[in-house]
Amino acid sequence: MKKRTWLFLRSAHVGDRERRGPVPSSDLLANDDMWTHLFAKAVEQSLDVFGMILRVGAPYSVVYNDRLVEMRVPDLGVLEIVPDLILNRGGYKEYLPLLKRFQNVPSVYIGCGRRWNPTDMYWSSWMKDIRVDCVLVDSPAQQKELLYENTFRVEVFPKPALDHIFRPVVVKKDFDIVFISHRPDDFKGGPWLASYLPDGCRILCVGVENERLREEASSGRLYVEATGKVPRRDVPAQACRGYVGVVCDDGLCDSGPRVLPEFLAMNLPVIVRSCVRADLGRYISLQSGRVVRDGKIWLTHAIQDLMINYDKLAPRAFYKKGLTLKHAAARMVGLFEELMNGL
Repeated sequence: MKKRTWLFLRSAHVGDRERRGPVPSSDLLANDDMWTHLFAKAVEQSLDVFGMILRVGAPYSVVYNDRLVEMRVPDLGVLEIVPDLILNRGGYKEYLPLLKRFQNVPSVYIGCGRRWNPTDMYWSSWMKDIRVDCVLVDSPAQQKELLYENTFRVEVFPKPALDHIFRPVVVKKDFDIVFISHRPDDFKGGPWLASYLPDGCRILCVGVENERLREEASSGRLYVEATGKVPRRDVPAQACRGYVGVVCDDGLCDSGPRVLPEFLAMNLPVIVRSCVRADLGRYISLQSGRVVRDGKIWLTHAIQDLMINYDKLAPRAFYKKGLTLKHAAARMVGLFEELMNGL
């Protein structure tokens, strides 16, 4: 049986640009990138597929196994292989030569933060003539917006966690709330949290402490401790020191925050601000967390509710029923097969 080829187009992330030294390990488990693992699992579930990750600008190439490679490609225009499907993450201009060359190949677009809409006039006017068969979005609201304006297929695609990393860790619980953010600015919603947390709340910032939270701690209203930046694989040992996770960005900058499934995978119930761009109905149930409106009374009630019923909750069990990496890969494979068959 002839193997089909799936191409996954990526831009180099900050770690790639800053990396110096030897080529990364060919051991996939040493890789902390969720999208790489999701694509690898999809390739694994499709026995006649060869997967190629093209990371534009990365300083390395690596062979993970005989069916999955990650390559540094200085010039996509000279790529010799002819793909059967293209997965385009972020719609970066560096992809343009390849996307123009393979206009007859089914193409799936996955957004990246603000870049969730491939037709957005502010950055992607160059994509107006590029083939897009399907767009994967994080929320039903995004799906509705794109379907209203376009003819391509739009699917809501809940993100999974890295299942070999995000697991429960048995440690002493010293904190009421866990807030994960590796940025010192307000990107993840630190000011919202600082405004509405009840007095006396103990909060662990896994990553960089937000300025507003620091101010509230200085005033004595809250107790705040920050871990400083930690590698992704070390997050569970820190996050599991608290009882409840919080996801509270304003929905304008971020999309589909990855910390949402990660909290559930670590068996931490999660409180989610209602404006967060995600398919909240897929992530949140009475077993896994609560969705809250803006206001101190709503956040306080949700914290109290989850703490009182803590022993009755089962966020990890809820996650394992349909949100794991394996489940996400199966959905991806099904979609790819439909597109390649013209459905």
